[in-house]
Amino acid sequence: MFILIFPPADSQLIPGNNFTTECNIPGNFMCGDGKCVPGGWQCDGLPDCFDKSDEKGCPKVKSKCAPTFFACANGIHCIIGRFRCNGFDDCPDRSDEQNCTNPLVCSAARFHCRNGRCVDRSFLCNGQDNCQDNSDEEDCQATSGTVLR
Repeated sequence: MFILIFPPADSQLIPGNNFTTECNIPGNFMCGDGKCVPGGWQCDGLPDCFDKSDEKGCPKVKSKCAPTFFACANGIHCIIGRFRCNGFDDCPDRSDEQNCTNPLVCSAARFHCRNGRCVDRSFLCNGQDNCQDNSDEEDCQATSGTVLR
């Protein structure tokens, strides 16, 4: 003998389970694939539906970044302003390296790589290709790791 137990019509999400198949509960959002998520997850900047339909057509969020910070295009992340156009993707969506018109200018504390990137001088001759063109690993003494520049 089998006993079937049906959840009540107003069932809530089980912890650890992001989806419920009952979209008739007020406040839930139906994903494009028919799954449901809580309505509060819609337009929160994080895709919860497999097809990302809960983040489609959402209004752009105004930046909540401090004046000296750069707001990433995703509207969620802020990075230190001087990291914008520094040759490295600091925003998860890589928006900090898009539409950069000025050539990179390295401060005295940074090393200007052959490819135009800037890296901290502490990365010179550390055995890793921090420049991504290996120019930070050239002209190094093999025994002491001292830079000959």
